Amino acid sequence: MSKQSFTQISDEQFQYCLELESEWRKNRKYISEYEILQDIPDALPIIWAKIIEWHGKQLIAEKTIRAQAKIVNEVCVDEFLRWFTLEFLSIQPIGKELAECYRQLDRLRGLKSHLESKSQHNKQQLPIEQARTTPIDLIAARYTSLRMRGHRMYGLCPLHQEKTASFTLYLDSNSFYCHGCHIGGDVIKLIQQMEGIGFLEAVELLAKEVL
Repeated sequence: MSKQSFTQISDEQFQYCLELESEWRKNRKYISEYEILQDIPDALPIIWAKIIEWHGKQLIAEKTIRAQAKIVNEVCVDEFLRWFTLEFLSIQPIGKELAECYRQLDRLRGLKSHLESKSQHNKQQLPIEQARTTPIDLIAARYTSLRMRGHRMYGLCPLHQEKTASFTLYLDSNSFYCHGCHIGGDVIKLIQQMEGIGFLEAVELLAKEVL
């Protein structure tokens, strides 16, 4: 911001504007490339295309530099002169272009790895979320008799011996809780408790129910 941008403004007002700008710059949220890419559905193919593009530029730049280096090695007999000439080439436009190729490829490959990792994580999470959608009343009904009351279902707890029904199904949240043994959770937890199996095994069983 420069004062020349304003035609009618006092020094105090200009200073106040500078302070506002400084405060804004200090508090504004930085959004990384990774966060931006999460909102782009076809980001991975785009990144692959850019990697291929920059790799092509890299090959051309390397070919040009190798040709120039070959000439230097043939012409320069003195070792120091040869070294100096090669170093000089590295700071020329073609050398800077090659350095930029390396930088961009490192950045793009990092983004690609991040997106691939994120995609794999989402694929792993999908069966878990699908398993959690299995209606808990259908599963619980295999282990105990249930009766409906409002938006909840009640029955004798299949997890411990009792004479008064304290086992409750909350259909709105697809979860359960026993007021007798104080065990509760989602449908995955119910399968784990009833079958004596681990989390992933329970997810696999419920995935078959969804299918």
